[in-house]
Amino acid sequence: IVSKNMSNWKRMRTIFLTVFAAVIVNQAIFVTKVNNALFPEGFSPRGDLGTSIVISKNKKTPVIQHDAPTNNRNISKLTRTNTTQVSLPTPRPRRIIFMHVGKTGGSTLRESIIWYGCKIKGGQNRIICEENIQKLGLPQSRLSNYTRGIHHFKDHWGTPLQDATDFLFTVREPISRFESWYAYQRHGQKDESANRASFSHRVWEDCFPTMYRLTEALNPSMSAKIICRSILREMFHSVGAKRYGHIAAGYRFYKNLAELGQHYKTVWAVRMEHMRQDLEVVDKLLGGDGNFGPWEDLKKTHGSEQYKDDRSNIIPDGDIVYVCCALWPEFLAYRDILERAENLDSNQAMETFRLSWRRCNNHVTSWDSLELLCRNMDFDLQKMS
Repeated sequence: IVSKNMSNWKRMRTIFLTVFAAVIVNQAIFVTKVNNALFPEGFSPRGDLGTSIVISKNKKTPVIQHDAPTNNRNISKLTRTNTTQVSLPTPRPRRIIFMHVGKTGGSTLRESIIWYGCKIKGGQNRIICEENIQKLGLPQSRLSNYTRGIHHFKDHWGTPLQDATDFLFTVREPISRFESWYAYQRHGQKDESANRASFSHRVWEDCFPTMYRLTEALNPSMSAKIICRSILREMFHSVGAKRYGHIAAGYRFYKNLAELGQHYKTVWAVRMEHMRQDLEVVDKLLGGDGNFGPWEDLKKTHGSEQYKDDRSNIIPDGDIVYVCCALWPEFLAYRDILERAENLDSNQAMETFRLSWRRCNNHVTSWDSLELLCRNMDFDLQKMS
């Protein structure tokens, strides 16, 4: 009898332990599912406010509670009271990184709107910048408060790229951006170009002293020096090559840095053609009032606009299509950024794309038709000799 009772007791104990283990596992799975639902990828377990989910013994529905501010970042704590309380991660505050694409009006944001832009300046320039933004009352904007880093070409300040929750891009119609880059680069390299043995002299004096000479070299039916065609291939196809400045550090460059194709991040786009409107919308979507004060007090430039009336910097009408085909990889990255932008709807994106389509060719009405046009022209910069 004793042996039989012992056997029954062992069997009951095994059943009890099995059921108990199953309950613990199911509760862990439930908490994990709630955690994943509330805090999707892109949020960090770090934060100043702790958020906990309290599972009542008498209820199946979890109750969300907010703890007082604390510096304790241990999110795995389990305490036993009248309820089972499991601390869950809190969404960290927004950390916007401003991707300052060159020749897109980004200096206005860095020097007049985003407070963090002042922090990366030194000495008296920083003081003047902070005083100017303070005078305009702009440190209170949500966009300014949430921006925690800036990336411009080879320079990065503030929050590492991988820790960003949002990316803010300034953008500009790619053909206009190309013209602006040419004028800025050509006139800005005058001192270096004086040295006949320098690379700058070869590019801006020997090969492309005018925009006409550059676009002529893009025309497959025209002859050009082998070295000049070689420079063109590197100029348009390389990503991040420092000696070509902002044409090499274009939309592909910044999109790759943000790893937009690999991770979900919130994207904001401020179009140079609609800068004030886009800034207001972005700030309001971030919870601000969108008020940035008088626009004439905000706009900052490098002074390169003084070259805009110089016809030698303008693409000849008959050659624009060759520039469009050479810019095709840039157009794709530009399109991706605008289509992902939270502050732009499909109609706004389409309106912006049409600026490029109309300049490329009267018959271009979509990205597909532009690609087809380049194929029919048999345009391939790599094959040109």
